[in-house]
This record gives sequence, C-alpha cells and structure tokens, in this order.
Amino acid sequence: MIHLGRGLICFTVLGAAACHQAKQAAPAAQSTTTDASSPEPPEASTTGAPAPIVMLLLDTSTSMESKPSYQCTTSACLERLPDCNASEQNRWAQVVGALTGTFTSFGCTTVDRTAQNGFTYDAGWFVPFHRIKANPTQRSDGVLDVYATRVRFGLATFDGLETYTGAAPLVAAKDF
Repeated sequence: MIHLGRGLICFTVLGAAACHQAKQAAPAAQSTTTDASSPEPPEASTTGAPAPIVMLLLDTSTSMESKPSYQCTTSACLERLPDCNASEQNRWAQVVGALTGTFTSFGCTTVDRTAQNGFTYDAGWFVPFHRIKANPTQRSDGVLDVYATRVRFGLATFDGLETYTGAAPLVAAKDF
C-alpha cells in the first residue's frame, strides 16, 4: 500500500518499507491512498516544486529466486524455488509486479546459469535463474505507474557475493 499526504510518500514491497519526506508538503486535498483496487494516480504538483527523488534499493541475491513463502522438506530445499509450469512467482517477480504493475498473465522459464545461456558473473551457480517470459500482461497499478508524475525514481541493487566468481571482490572500472 502507498500513502501520499503532507509531503510523505511511503510504500512497502515484500515487507520492506520505504518513506520519503518531500521538501514541500502537498496540499491536504491531494492526499490519497492507492492500492490495487484504486490505481488512479494522484494529481501532479502544480506548485512548480521539483518532484522528490526516491531511491529504490533492491536485493538481487540468490534469496530472490525463492518463493516468498515455503517450507523446506528436503536437505536441498528445492521446494523454495518456483514452479514455472504452475506460474508460481519468486520474490524477484513479485517485486517486479509491485513496481511495474500486477501481472494478469505470468509465466517464467527456468534457466541454468551457464556461459552458454549468457551468464557471466554467476556462471555455474547451483540455483537456476527464473526468467520472466517476454511480454507479460500487467495492470497499471505498480508504484512506478502510480507515481510516475509525482516522484523521480532511482535504482540501486545489491548482492551478497563477489562481483565475479573466482575474481577479485571488485572489478576495475576499465573492465566493468
């Protein structure tokens, strides 16, 4: 759910909350609550003040390949991974849906992390990648859709591993 009022913008994605205090408070008449049942975007600012900047920090570690909820019943805990044939979503797909719009048709493909499949930094990693199928249909109720005229977004990602398997922890700028 997203709350916008008195210059404060907050949203929660998979239990992680983010808030931003705008420099100039929005008029009370513009306050709104938006969720999937009410995807109408709030009115754009007419004060001429620049839109607030919200930096999104997303986890890109292996844990994002897991389903949001699972119970391990085997030592390898493969039941944590989504079943693409059953249109199950992993955590990454749920974040994509929260940001870009609820999927109305969803599909994924399980891809082994090999050089032949185009993987470089995590080639050979034992957990497969679950690629969202091209051109899924989505609603226009994602955070980026709803606040496109009110907020400027930035994106940063983080992972818990070295940049390249078998390489130094940081890649030189000339090699990146």
